[in-house]
Amino acid sequence: MSIKTKLALFAAQSSYLLLHKILHRGGTSLPGKIAYRIDPTFLEEFRDQIETVIVSGTNGKTLTTALCARVLKKTNRVVVTNNSGSNMIQGIVAALLSQKDKIKKSIRHGTIPIAVLEVDEANVKEVAKILQPTHFVLTNIFRDQMDRYGEIYTTY
Repeated sequence: MSIKTKLALFAAQSSYLLLHKILHRGGTSLPGKIAYRIDPTFLEEFRDQIETVIVSGTNGKTLTTALCARVLKKTNRVVVTNNSGSNMIQGIVAALLSQKDKIKKSIRHGTIPIAVLEVDEANVKEVAKILQPTHFVLTNIFRDQMDRYGEIYTTY
């Protein structure tokens, strides 16, 4: 782990502690935003530690992610997810950060945890490139998000 990554980890964990434990706020995005700003390669730290499933689409991402995570938990796998719904890159970084101890514990016990991540359509390419998912669930692609992404074929 580089010094830059360690600094990003420290800053993100400090902001999470401040937001979540002291101020009783969610801390679902800001810690990830801080970590990602300090070290844009920060998410790569998780690539070899987890098996990744990406869930994306125009509608139904949150429910599909929750259902997949619930089914996988029944197989006695350690499952990490961004169940807060913060599905942009900073929310994904924050979710993995907040469950870092769970990931490490699973690895120490000889199992690779699985991350079921809800990912916004605009962030799929970047997240997939970094985490290299083993599975991908696409719920649908509709034109109701054209104001954000342009033509649906671009997203597809």
